[in-house]
Amino acid sequence: MDEQGRHADKPSTPAFMQIEGRLVGPLPPEATTVITRNFWLVQPWVIVTIVIAIMVALVIPGLLMDLNRDF
Repeated sequence: MDEQGRHADKPSTPAFMQIEGRLVGPLPPEATTVITRNFWLVQPWVIVTIVIAIMVALVIPGLLMDLNRDF
C-alpha cells in the first residue's frame, strides 16, 4: 500500500479538536446555566379558538346583511 492509501484510511481530525491550552479549559458555572423562558403563557389552541371565533363573529353579520340586500 502506498502513502496515499494509508492516509485515506485514517480520518483527519477537525481543526477545532486540535486546539490545546487555556482555550479548552472548563466553562465557568455561570456560562453553563441556561435560562429558558416560556413564551407561551396561553396555550396555542386557545389563541386559535379565539381567532376563529372573531372571524366567525365578523363573517356571519356580513353574510346576513348581504342576504337582506337581495344581491
